[in-house]
Amino acid sequence: MSEKQRKLLSVVRFAIFQYNCKRLHYILKKNVNAKPLTKEKFKTSTISLRQCAFIVLGACLYAGEAFAEQTFELFIGQELKAVRDYKRSQCCEDFSGVTSYVGLYGLLNEETAFQGLGIDSKGQAIQATADWGGGKTNAFTMAIENPTATMALAVDFTESEEGHSIDGILAGKFDPEIQQLATFIDKTPQEIMLRLGYEFDGAWNKGYEDAPRYRAAFRYITLKLRALAKTEFKTVWQASASPIDDLLDSKREQIGDWYPGDDVVDWLAISWFLTPSDKPSKHAVFFSNQAVLADEVIDLARLKNKPVMIAEASPQGFDLLNLRRSHIGPVWDGDAGVLDEQLGAEAIWQEWFEPLFTYIEKNRDVIEILAYINTHWDAQPMWGRPYANGYWGDTRLQNNPTLVKRWNERIKKIKMDSKTQP
Repeated sequence: MSEKQRKLLSVVRFAIFQYNCKRLHYILKKNVNAKPLTKEKFKTSTISLRQCAFIVLGACLYAGEAFAEQTFELFIGQELKAVRDYKRSQCCEDFSGVTSYVGLYGLLNEETAFQGLGIDSKGQAIQATADWGGGKTNAFTMAIENPTATMALAVDFTESEEGHSIDGILAGKFDPEIQQLATFIDKTPQEIMLRLGYEFDGAWNKGYEDAPRYRAAFRYITLKLRALAKTEFKTVWQASASPIDDLLDSKREQIGDWYPGDDVVDWLAISWFLTPSDKPSKHAVFFSNQAVLADEVIDLARLKNKPVMIAEASPQGFDLLNLRRSHIGPVWDGDAGVLDEQLGAEAIWQEWFEPLFTYIEKNRDVIEILAYINTHWDAQPMWGRPYANGYWGDTRLQNNPTLVKRWNERIKKIKMDSKTQP
């Protein structure tokens, strides 16, 4: 849906609920880019009831066309093997996007395989892969292997290692790395969505807790890239929306504190790993749940007239091969990896997948992308034993035919509903 259509839809909603036809008429005449209607202009504006009816009818018809054009897209990630295995299995619905990850500070560092970007300092493609323990990644290889798929590229600029500095970004120290990112955007064959500083509200992302500096860095990188890249790209502002983060921080945060501004944000996004109403079993103090925190982002997106992507979704704690659920970790439900219960495929679907799709359908006016992480977490050093980062499991859909059938039916339904909704 175009930005113009989004603005028009917001105006139509305002007019319908507030019966302010004068404002609708004024804005439509100004091609949906008008300044707010002042009290003076409102008082002097005259319009008949018949004119008002025609304006609302025409706007609603136009809005209907906009809704009819709204699509729903499936992305798969988050590393090379996961995407290749999903394709090779031919189990599931085709995807229209992929996800990959890079580290901003190392984009020109050969020793770290250029931090997963897949091009060297001269802009030439390389085969070397970066691996932080979560699977081998090479963003350019991912792009070439999936040339028609949009790429949602996560760009990390945390201060997790020595020399990694948000202040350095703001001082221009890493402008060459930003230039390298611009080179990548221009070199790839598909649309690029940049998830800059993803999961900004996560306690695990060192440096992002300073919201003013985070906002400044997001703006700096975006504006610098717009000046350097010849190809248009989209920016994604992604919250973790995680109740585990609130437990780690011992408080409920206000995500708006991190919002860098409408002019530098194209999409809003959330992560979705828990069931929506899940509560910790090991803590008496409980701040919120997955659904409530996701709602904060959804509400902000509606306010800002921005689309939403679920940028990272995976049933944490579930093993789709052995059909069981285990504890995530001490902060939530117990020792990580300890068997909680054996489940059937249908029970897993009802417990995790069904609530996710119900939430998407409930918020289809803004949620337009689901990015599913289809990987064997337990086989990766970062996520496997001894589970220093919690237990994640095995979320490969191709492991179970019942889940595959359910998945394909639901994805097809959402896509079909997107094409036919009034």
